[in-house]
Amino acid sequence: MKEHKTIHLSEANTLSKFLTEEEIHNLVSLKITGFLGKEDFDDVLDDMCRIEGCYDDYDNWCPDEENSPALKHLDMGSATYVDDDELPYFGCRTQLESCILPQGIKSTFEEMEDGDSGFDNSDTLKTLVLPEGLKRVGGFYCCPQLTDIHLPEGLEEIYYLAFTCCESIKSIHIPASVKSLDGSCFAGCGIAAYEVDSANPYFSVIDGVIYSKDLSKLVAFPSAYPYKHFVVPASVKVIGYSAFMESNLESIDLPQGLTKIEDQAFESSKIRRITLPDTVTSIGELAFRFSDIEHIDLPKGISEIPERMFSRTTNLRTLEIPSNVRSIEYSAIAFSDGLKHLILHDGLEEIKGEWRLGVDSSELTDVFLPKTLKKVPYGVFSYSPHIKEFSVASDNPYFSVVEGALCSKDGKILYSVPNCSRRSYCVPEGVETINTEVFWNFDNMKSLELPSSLKEIEFMQYRAYSFKSVIVNATIPPKVSGQLSGAENIVLYVPKNTSDAYKNAFGWSDFKIEEQE
Repeated sequence: MKEHKTIHLSEANTLSKFLTEEEIHNLVSLKITGFLGKEDFDDVLDDMCRIEGCYDDYDNWCPDEENSPALKHLDMGSATYVDDDELPYFGCRTQLESCILPQGIKSTFEEMEDGDSGFDNSDTLKTLVLPEGLKRVGGFYCCPQLTDIHLPEGLEEIYYLAFTCCESIKSIHIPASVKSLDGSCFAGCGIAAYEVDSANPYFSVIDGVIYSKDLSKLVAFPSAYPYKHFVVPASVKVIGYSAFMESNLESIDLPQGLTKIEDQAFESSKIRRITLPDTVTSIGELAFRFSDIEHIDLPKGISEIPERMFSRTTNLRTLEIPSNVRSIEYSAIAFSDGLKHLILHDGLEEIKGEWRLGVDSSELTDVFLPKTLKKVPYGVFSYSPHIKEFSVASDNPYFSVVEGALCSKDGKILYSVPNCSRRSYCVPEGVETINTEVFWNFDNMKSLELPSSLKEIEFMQYRAYSFKSVIVNATIPPKVSGQLSGAENIVLYVPKNTSDAYKNAFGWSDFKIEEQE
């Protein structure tokens, strides 16, 4: 059997008529001329380019090369795609080594795929040829062998994460027509200095760094920049979206007059220390996620800390939030794995929690809640096994600490219980209300005792707690909202002569009910 075949399609969506099942699996090289349609990709090329495999127990992708098709080289450069102007998704984790894309497409991915393509995470792709007439490119995330990308004239948009972590790309020339790109597009590539066509009306390049044309915004910093320190020019007012993503810089000087740091600006960067000037009034989400940040001086110009700002940082041990900050998104600090000391000042009014956080590790040892704090999410800081009891300013009018737990000032509402690694807990007497999030992270807890004062408790309908027993001391069954998953496997110990009342009460009847001795 021949390893190469050339097929001319005078009519689109007829490719299947020209290939046998044996050829689909065993051809190494295929050239297509003529006209291609969506069915040609969906029904034939997807199977020929898709590498088989699965994820192991550690979420690592394990390719199955033996059962994957043999195709390595696909040349569609003399063909025209006629069904749409977006290249269809095909060839998940493609095993192709070279691919020449067809004429007629204006985008390398379908809009509904949100920038994904079958080329993402390809360990084999080395050569990619983009067609003339292309307007938007994206979908080549983490192709470590991909080299020598030529962006065609007329290209207008380089999409988010387009060539991120394609480490073998050593240089890139941005055409004059490109009007949209960000720092993520070539983050993690081996580019030491960007090149931008001098006729481009949207971007300028100085010493290999891309700026807006008026130099007020730093757009993209090359990951392989040859020095460890960088001084941002005084003209810059904005650090752009993902501008320093995957940067090898270890330190940076930011100018007075800088006003904004956009989302993911320093994500996965190696910057260790940074001082944000007080002129900064806005910091975007995920700004330092996965970074090597060890120390940060936050500016006096900000009023809030955004979502997941320090998510998955392992080297940041101490974080001081200045008194000008009024609100903190809980996720900004909860996912900071290495954080030990969180310093909050008077002026902080709210810790916001928009969803339940499944935090799987924490080094947090201490946090003191200031007197101005008015609102926290239920279960706040319970995720750390190192906090044995909470601390709150005695003159805080909203919260108090009762037997180490965070409660409302009058002790009637339970907000948070420290140390989610505990195996048992007795809710303090006086507590009347318990919200479901209070015990959200308590996967190891086997026994829970509820006080006689309890009037209302919310169970998580879809949360499978590890409780083996629950002791409730209220003679009148507390009101229940929700339903505890797996309650039929939990023994509920109720006061004497109350079993009938609990068996007829909503939310309690599902338990194995026994009366206390």
